[in-house]
Amino acid sequence: MSADLGHLLTLLASAKADENDAKAKRLALEEQIVAYLYPGGAPERGSTTSVGGPFKVTAKFDLNYKADVAAIRAIDSDNLPLKRKPESYELDEAAYERLRVEDPALFAKVAAHVVTKPSKPALTLKV
Repeated sequence: MSADLGHLLTLLASAKADENDAKAKRLALEEQIVAYLYPGGAPERGSTTSVGGPFKVTAKFDLNYKADVAAIRAIDSDNLPLKRKPESYELDEAAYERLRVEDPALFAKVAAHVVTKPSKPALTLKV
């Protein structure tokens, strides 16, 4: 029985390696597609749909946020872009973006405690 399990585990390890190789290849191709669609650089946000041969691809872009909520809570304002969770606070991303337009001075204070970075582009391929 252990020989059978050893063989199955060997097959599983091989399948996982193939899966990792396929994922790396897919990610590299997605980067090439994004570079092709946006030769001047991808946007921070938005989406676009393009057709190539029998395929239609939708590229979506967004931002990921990471905030020092404790530091933001220490800012003296009634208009902080935070929302209360049952036992904590977290950054309210929509309120944060509204603050950028509605109160640039407060936004600058809050932004010192928020790190934004582009999220991985999401590509949806349809035939």
